[in-house]
Amino acid sequence: MTELLTSPMPIWQDEWSSPGESLYSALLKLAMVNTLQAAELLRRVFNAPMSHGSSLAIHRRSLLETGWTARYAADPTPQYIGTLCRHSLTPVSLQIAALSLDKCVRYCPACLSEGIHYPEFQIASLTRCPIHAQAILSSCRSCNAPTPRYAVTTATFLSPYRCVECGLYL
Repeated sequence: MTELLTSPMPIWQDEWSSPGESLYSALLKLAMVNTLQAAELLRRVFNAPMSHGSSLAIHRRSLLETGWTARYAADPTPQYIGTLCRHSLTPVSLQIAALSLDKCVRYCPACLSEGIHYPEFQIASLTRCPIHAQAILSSCRSCNAPTPRYAVTTATFLSPYRCVECGLYL
């Protein structure tokens, strides 16, 4: 616990986030700017341990059901994390979570190329991006490998916005 309190808080600028952006997208940006892998991100921002429940229907560090963030939030929680977590628990986002899966990251290639991911992409029945009308994908366009879980996992944060198999940008 002492180590967490003496570690500098990660760098963040509010202009890096976009309205409606997913917690996944914001955490990837935070991880990239601060060169944090998943375990370090969890420890430094949420004071939470890694969880390896990959066979569970909902992962213990799911970015759909984010109640775990409140249980582990560091004291004092950086304002931006509190805002993101509260936003992800609005009635609309809870309805999205009820219709969604965290088995893989679903994305619009055009949105991802702009550094944005929206939680609505996780809705299984959504097949096209409402902004770009492009197909919502859940695998790499180059090698067809599936994307990692929509959760704070080692694979998800290993190479942000890249395929975990071939390393190319999604």
